[in-house]
Amino acid sequence: MHEMLYPLLQGYDSVAIQSDLTIIGSDQLFNEMLGRFYQEKFGQTPQVIITTKITPGIDGKEKQSKSLGNYVGLGHSPRDKFGRLMRLPDHLIGLYLRTYTNMPLSDVEAIEVRAATDPFGAKKVLAREIVKLYHGADVAEREQQWFEDTFSKGETPDEIPERTITLGPRMALDLVMELDAASTRSEARRLIQQGALTVSGNRVNEPHHAVDLEDGSIVKIGKRHWYRVRGTH
Repeated sequence: MHEMLYPLLQGYDSVAIQSDLTIIGSDQLFNEMLGRFYQEKFGQTPQVIITTKITPGIDGKEKQSKSLGNYVGLGHSPRDKFGRLMRLPDHLIGLYLRTYTNMPLSDVEAIEVRAATDPFGAKKVLAREIVKLYHGADVAEREQQWFEDTFSKGETPDEIPERTITLGPRMALDLVMELDAASTRSEARRLIQQGALTVSGNRVNEPHHAVDLEDGSIVKIGKRHWYRVRGTH
């Protein structure tokens, strides 16, 4: 019954707001076509429908979803955009280039050929193009350099955001939450147990392990989050 009522109610939304244009994912086409049907019955001009392509998320499974965390959001920082796109499965590089960049199709086809033998390099092109689209070419070049220095060369980045917190010992779990690196304590616990937390170069695997922070301590959580701790005792 829910599946029958859903398109009826969504279709009537178009009547209620007197929609003249709707932009949707292609999976919503039937529902919005029903909206056009209702609008005609109510004497309104049927809305124009523009559909966008539905793509798998960066995990290569379900479609991009905020609840699943497998998406690249407009609100993500340039660094997060670049890092998330570098996690994309190799077989989706061409699809993302075609859907989310302004690259000419001839260039996309060349990158797809390159991806067969150099997927890492092809992904860097994709990440750079998307960051450039939303943040500019200079930012895109900077983020690629940061990524290469941090992950490819294993270097500690020069630019590390500083966080002012109370110095001294606390549980590793509390530290991750205090730095806003996890949305829940269960997520923070999972990150620590998976070896994502290092403090001044020392890996911490136990959520309840006491870590002693000093002024200037470097905290790394996951692959992309670095913090230089400043504060007082």
